[in-house]
Amino acid sequence: MKDLTRGNISRNLWRFAIPSLISGLFSYALSTIDRVMMGKIVGDIGLAAVGATGSYFEILWGLKGALGFAFGSWFTYLVGSGDGGAIKRAYKVNMRVSILIGLVIAAGSILLWRPMFAFLNVPADVFEEAKRYYIVYAATFPLFIVSGNLGGAMHAFGNSVFPMCVGFVGALSNVVLNYIMIVPLKMGAMGAAVATLLVSAGGCLANAIKLRGELAGLKGECGHVPLSEYRPILKLLGPTALQQMVMHLLAFAIQPSINTLGKTAIAALAVGGSVFGLIALAYQKLSSGLAVLVGQSMGQKKPSIARRGLWITARQILLLTVPVILVLVACPRIAPLVFLEDPYGETASILISYIYCCIPFSISVALNSMLHNFFRGVLRPGVNIAGGIAMGVTRAVLSITLIPVIGVYGAFIGYSAGWTADLLVMLGIYLSKKWKTKDYKKAERAEREAQLQDVTE
Repeated sequence: MKDLTRGNISRNLWRFAIPSLISGLFSYALSTIDRVMMGKIVGDIGLAAVGATGSYFEILWGLKGALGFAFGSWFTYLVGSGDGGAIKRAYKVNMRVSILIGLVIAAGSILLWRPMFAFLNVPADVFEEAKRYYIVYAATFPLFIVSGNLGGAMHAFGNSVFPMCVGFVGALSNVVLNYIMIVPLKMGAMGAAVATLLVSAGGCLANAIKLRGELAGLKGECGHVPLSEYRPILKLLGPTALQQMVMHLLAFAIQPSINTLGKTAIAALAVGGSVFGLIALAYQKLSSGLAVLVGQSMGQKKPSIARRGLWITARQILLLTVPVILVLVACPRIAPLVFLEDPYGETASILISYIYCCIPFSISVALNSMLHNFFRGVLRPGVNIAGGIAMGVTRAVLSITLIPVIGVYGAFIGYSAGWTADLLVMLGIYLSKKWKTKDYKKAERAEREAQLQDVTE
């Protein structure tokens, strides 16, 4: 187990984040190859088939993230406290809840595909391709949830190297399987979903075996898991899920308007999401390191380390994301050349406009992620709801109002304004200091008293 609160905090955060960054960069490169195969071989129909239901899967990924954040925050806190028995019981609770929710999500999504497609206005020329992709991808969600939570548990122990290795092997396998499914077997967009399902199953198995060994090395018995052990995780899950649901449901409400723009715009936005993912790669890994540091420091009653970690992470995020943003904006033609069958057509033109209009504002999303993870680490996920509402409402109102007037640029304005609104709200909450819990304030007083005692002595 790696204690990130000991020694040089900046160095610890880099050491934690770098393996995840390497893994993420490799995964991004290989997933980019997947998207390139989709665009070059299947064409705009394949990209649009994936993008047409993308907002619904964003909701599911939000729920997956809520489970991961809730469990990860509590699990990291327990790791910081050193209570082996409680850690083992929390792990058992997490697995039970994750598997149950994953199965319910998968079954409900598959059974309700018809009304879902009707609401989303899925274009007729991509309907069948989208349907096959949707059903297989939805069936994979129990594996997504379990795999993500197992990886989060490894991070709580300060181990980012093993998840890096799993991600490396998984990403490489995904590319190979995608090629087999899309090219020789000619399965189209559904082939990509099948490849993802197989890789996710392997990732679950590898992380479960490794984590079982980590838990076996802890002192303390698991014993019977009473209902009271579910309360802390469910207490954190509620506000986290609400924040994610508000944000993604409002994005879901926008999708019918986006789908009226046609397959070229849908395809361009799908590729734009991949371009955005290059920036997300950096801030997500650094923010996850911050969440572990903050959780461990709160378990040890050291809030000053949590605050210091926040500002260190802000500097690290700016250092990594700003150069990437500048390169993308300076050389926007690279994206259509890489992803699209026709790098000079209408889809390419829309994609370049997305890069100019939205990518500069992605720095807001990076800082939002950092603040959201900080609040989860101090066990105050409820304050994140305000930011989620600000982003979701701003994006929905502007997009639904402007898309009929100025087309796809209305969607671009909605993205950028929504991200900015979230950041402004979250900064206001942090500066107000109203997020501080009783335990946090108590730990602050104890630290100040200890410092005064040291000065006196």
